[in-house]
Amino acid sequence: MPATFSKYYLFVLSITTLLIYSAVLDNRYIWDDFEYIEILKLHEKDQLLFNAFSESFYISDNYYRPIAIFSILFEAKFSNANPFWGHLTNLLFHIFNSVLIYLISNSIYARSNIIPKEKSKTVALFSSLFFAMNPNLIESVSWISGRFDLMVTLFSLLIIYIVICKQDNKFSFLLVSTCYLIGALTKEMIVALPLSIFTLLIFCKRPSNSINNTYILMKHKFVYLYPIIIGGLAYLIIRYFALGYLVIAEENQYKMPFTDSLEHVHIVIKTIGIYIIKLVLPFNNISPIHQFPENNDWWDLYTVVGLLSIGVTIIGLFFKISIQISLIILIYFTALLPVLNIIPAGIGLNIVQERFLTLPLALVSCVIGIPIYSFIQNLSSSLHKYLYGVIAFWLLLSAMTIHSIVPMWKNNDIFWIWNIKSHPNSYIANNNYAALLFSNGQYTNSLKVFKTSYELNRTEAALKMIARIYLLTKEFSKAEISYNELLKNHPTTTSRA
Repeated sequence: MPATFSKYYLFVLSITTLLIYSAVLDNRYIWDDFEYIEILKLHEKDQLLFNAFSESFYISDNYYRPIAIFSILFEAKFSNANPFWGHLTNLLFHIFNSVLIYLISNSIYARSNIIPKEKSKTVALFSSLFFAMNPNLIESVSWISGRFDLMVTLFSLLIIYIVICKQDNKFSFLLVSTCYLIGALTKEMIVALPLSIFTLLIFCKRPSNSINNTYILMKHKFVYLYPIIIGGLAYLIIRYFALGYLVIAEENQYKMPFTDSLEHVHIVIKTIGIYIIKLVLPFNNISPIHQFPENNDWWDLYTVVGLLSIGVTIIGLFFKISIQISLIILIYFTALLPVLNIIPAGIGLNIVQERFLTLPLALVSCVIGIPIYSFIQNLSSSLHKYLYGVIAFWLLLSAMTIHSIVPMWKNNDIFWIWNIKSHPNSYIANNNYAALLFSNGQYTNSLKVFKTSYELNRTEAALKMIARIYLLTKEFSKAEISYNELLKNHPTTTSRA
């Protein structure tokens, strides 16, 4: 297939992604985006931009992601807080990631003995569209603060592109080390990338070569581990000199809702199950809210799917049954490893986050074409047109889902009304919706929703707002009761609301 086809496919991929997500360019700042604007209002000096490299972000003493934070602050400052530029940057990152997936997958497919070389570009186009049009990525593309995941995915894909598609030389090693360092300064999730690359390289050889050839490949590509280690050490040194420590214990960190090791294991398995369902059914429950399930039933859908996916992966790898699928699940798992709730650090009140799927889906997309193409070819040729129709329907349904959900991220009003309707029992939705009503001066309605929020999760922040509203509405006796309860249940509270 001539090289012009690649240019044509890249053009189709870029324009399709741009058109599908074009509505985000009209969106405003929402949710955590406003924190960056407030910071700029409080500090007008340009030095603030570079403080991102010398100190942690205010939400946590361990939150050190200077590259992404700097980019958001820089845009907001020099565009007079015009959200158009932030959304455009996110969209361009998403397009760049999709293009890299096309280039990587085309290189992998062209060298396999499963997909004919003349068809590799077409299958690579599907792989890149599988990523570009995946509804699970709406959050990371539509939310300016979701840029962390887009950026870490970009630098991870650049590393994979160099490892798989380029010649091994000193310049390639330097690029890998630099990309890993920048990726780590964007988001720590890149820490698991070496495991993902290892699994990806095994997949690239398993469909067409012997175990011996796979061993030779791994030994040959093992040299890339050294620049990754160098990049990781550079990140740790920069982090230490910027913060004065690597990690510090925080009393106010969110805690996992488990009481023993067995329950912890259960949460990890359930998390795996949810992410597997999100992979297979990306149209289901698209939302920034996925709170921890209240029940601890080992036979609920998420737990069963988690156990089955672990079992399928282990059986497939050891007994060489459906090994392609097993390796794809393993690639997915390794990329998700930092956010599978294995480390009991907590991720707030959500058990999963859709934006965390950006990097795992990118890696899966690089190879998803091989098992799908193999499955189609093993069926009767009379069924091929129906299966191609299913693929076309999947892409159409993805486009329709994105088209319907992106407007829900337009502004804070629409966003939180959508979430409160979708998740009426969510503390996150209720607390933020109440804050929105409060900022709009609707104190009576705000008080009602804050009370609901406090019943769902008895936090200091919600109780403070309840007491504050009573003061503003001159219900002093109720305000006194609320403040007394605040001092009783949260004795270390401060006057900050």
